[in-house]
Amino acid sequence: MEAAPDRIREVRMDEQRYNYYEDDVEIDLIDLMFHLLKKWRGLIVAIVLGAVLGMGIYAVKAHQQKKELAANAAAAEEMQEEDAFDESQYDIDDDVAANMELAYQYRQLYRKQLEYNQKSIIMKLDPNAVYTGDLKYYLTAGYDTGLVGVLYQSILSDKNLLTELQAASGLDCDVPYIKELIDSGVSTENDSNININNLVSDLTDSMASVTKNAIISYKVVSTSEESCEKMIQVIREKVQELDAQCQENYAGYSAVEVADSVRKVTDNSYLNQQKSNIDQLNNYLSNVQKLENALTDEEKEFYFHKYLTKEFVSQDEDEELTTAVVDEAEPVSKVKWLALGIFLGICVWGMYECCRYLMDGSVKTTGEVQRLTHLPVIGCYQDITAKKNKIDQSIMQLQSKVIGKRDSLDYIGSLISTMEQENCLLSSESAFTETSQVVEKLREYCSEMQIAEYSSKNVDSLNTAHNIGREILVVSTGKTKRSDLKRELEVCGMQNIKVSGLIVVENM
Repeated sequence: MEAAPDRIREVRMDEQRYNYYEDDVEIDLIDLMFHLLKKWRGLIVAIVLGAVLGMGIYAVKAHQQKKELAANAAAAEEMQEEDAFDESQYDIDDDVAANMELAYQYRQLYRKQLEYNQKSIIMKLDPNAVYTGDLKYYLTAGYDTGLVGVLYQSILSDKNLLTELQAASGLDCDVPYIKELIDSGVSTENDSNININNLVSDLTDSMASVTKNAIISYKVVSTSEESCEKMIQVIREKVQELDAQCQENYAGYSAVEVADSVRKVTDNSYLNQQKSNIDQLNNYLSNVQKLENALTDEEKEFYFHKYLTKEFVSQDEDEELTTAVVDEAEPVSKVKWLALGIFLGICVWGMYECCRYLMDGSVKTTGEVQRLTHLPVIGCYQDITAKKNKIDQSIMQLQSKVIGKRDSLDYIGSLISTMEQENCLLSSESAFTETSQVVEKLREYCSEMQIAEYSSKNVDSLNTAHNIGREILVVSTGKTKRSDLKRELEVCGMQNIKVSGLIVVENM
């Protein structure tokens, strides 16, 4: 009576033993990568189709743009015809016409003066707090002193220097307005303020009168001490470059820096300059108003159409209209649409292959088979000798380096031959040609071992497996379904068929 509980306990242990299949599936990113690489033919097709799609979109876009530009050009021409101004409809006296022209000229002067007043740094200086930088050099160059002085002064006319000064100043202004903030001069013992223009225009006479020594001075003004210092440094670096050139070209030449200072001063000359510019602006405006107010209604209409319309368009709308036309006329990029088409083709192909990989329900790797079943893997085989092109062979070789070398049939056959072959069934899925070929070759090593289809697929195979009581399962990656493998293990468990291990056939 005590044997019964032991038997029940043994059956329960067997049930637990065969309940080893896990449903949790993990994605092997390395295997997914090689799966995509092996589908390179589809990738090429996707790239070609994507390129065709991109060029098709480009052709449509280019055609649409051409039609839109033609329509816009026609509309613009029509508007110009509608807005055309006919002077012959008006009877304007010559004196009145002359006043109109004068008023328009004053308008132009007013606009330029207003622009200057708004952008000039001089107009923004505080006359009671003008930061001034001074830089002076003592020159000695014999009878070439005058010529060297010309060279030293000419550096302030260099466009590159003006650009560097604008950047160093930190001021919000255009490069032309920087010229107002810098100045230079040359002085000697005989003439403390020699005009550089005279030196250039009559160099021979100047050199005859100039002594062998001179002082070159540079002046910089700005809105802050830091700005002055940085501008002075830019000039000093330019002087150093010139100094190196003069050392090579002029005998007896030398230049010594004798002054370098930045200070805050009160300079009413800037106040006077600012007042003068404001007065000039108001004067232009006054003249415009006086001349325009003297016009009759009909004359004002004529004046508006002939002068003011042109002025408003040129000042306010011309830039915007030009920008709009340029933007509209920007050609459709063939390269952009080609690249976008190829990119979309690759994305669609990649999504399709990834979904196919994840949803086909087959086991993907030897590691996955072992993880799902918890059964020992007797051997893992991959036929790398099969006839394939160079690309496929390269992918397989790379895969072997990454995941490790696979077992040969000789090795797997030797392992099986050491087992109790007469009491073991080699079970596989006959539907897969690669698997069937492997099974037939293994049978050469184990002639006494019987082969059959999965017990869950065939009644005869089930009876054979039940009679033998042991089997080795052959699993084919990418083909054997997880559900089929699970069902086979369930059947073996219910029939007390021991699964001794697995042989995994990895497919390309």
